Amino acid sequence: MYGVTTSALPTTTIGIIDWHQDPTVGSDLSVYRAKFGLPPCTVASGCFTELAANDGKVAVASKGEIGEISLDVDAVSAICPTCHITLVDAASGDTRDLFPAVQSLAATGVQFISMSWSVPESSTAP
Repeated sequence: MYGVTTSALPTTTIGIIDWHQDPTVGSDLSVYRAKFGLPPCTVASGCFTELAANDGKVAVASKGEIGEISLDVDAVSAICPTCHITLVDAASGDTRDLFPAVQSLAATGVQFISMSWSVPESSTAP
């Protein structure tokens, strides 16, 4: 998320793609934002949205994946506390699931997408 600043993006929606689903990401986000004096960002307020890619067939994340998902959401909050956040849960870390998740998120109109995957890059990727 290089070059993203609060002053440049006061109410922009930033998209995040992770694989699997963190069942506590919304409550974790609330705790993080309260701890650091940031305004609330919840589903109820319309600030935080979570979508399941791959026809909603998304497994619950492992403990390590949950930590990564929370880190990604918290990092967006730190960089732009007034931005809205849309998190898309891909079914797996396979590029056959991740790339369609990126395409579906881009179709929502978000201007920035954060992806912190550990998959090899390829010149043949779409």
